[in-house]
Amino acid sequence: MVSVVSYSCGKGKMKIMTKNKALILDGFMLKMIAITAMFTDHLGASLYPENIAFRVVGRLTIPIMSFFIAEGFRRTRNREKYLIRLFVLAIISQYPFYILFNGGLNTIFGLFAGLLAIYLYEKFGKNIVGAAFVFAVFIASAAFNINGNFIDGQFYVPLLVFVFHIFYDRPINCFFALIAANLAFMAPGLIEVLNKTRTLSPWTFLQAYSLAAFLPLTMYNGKRGVPAKYLFYVFYPAHLLFLYFLK
Repeated sequence: MVSVVSYSCGKGKMKIMTKNKALILDGFMLKMIAITAMFTDHLGASLYPENIAFRVVGRLTIPIMSFFIAEGFRRTRNREKYLIRLFVLAIISQYPFYILFNGGLNTIFGLFAGLLAIYLYEKFGKNIVGAAFVFAVFIASAAFNINGNFIDGQFYVPLLVFVFHIFYDRPINCFFALIAANLAFMAPGLIEVLNKTRTLSPWTFLQAYSLAAFLPLTMYNGKRGVPAKYLFYVFYPAHLLFLYFLK
């Protein structure tokens, strides 16, 4: 049986289609799943780089966080401040991320790019102009780098944020969009395997495990849960520093 869960969002309503008996996770619970998976992923990447199990668990993080960035855009009373807040978090987190992984631009920049794409799309109209802005953000996310350091996830992260916004109340569409985004992200590696310039291994299909994040998302009941608005803002840079000193 499929039901519709509605809850207030500013002047409008948001709806989530899901099964009654599966509505067991609120926003706080889902964010804790994402945070735990992220810590596991970064623990593996920094201390146990040869162990794929840590990275498999970590694939849950980006889809869940992308969903909440998209939802946050709908819930927030001030979208400009939301953009600024996320950008400031990316700047603050960059040094801890850089010293832990010896390079790269942290994932928050990707989440910010996705939020920016949504903002521009809604502000300039759902037409060719808005689409052009979105496309420009995706290209910039894939190409932007500082001294060869690219955004972690490149176009994949902002793309997920955007599709979760577009298909917010259509979970099946979200699932197929997630599949398409994963295939696009894995395509270069798969092409290298076909061209025999890269050896086929479990790492080749690592990103595919992010599809598992769709399961907890379908259990979302639309409730915020425990008030912890700034938990992720504090945890993200803090856990990077912790792992750096642990390393």
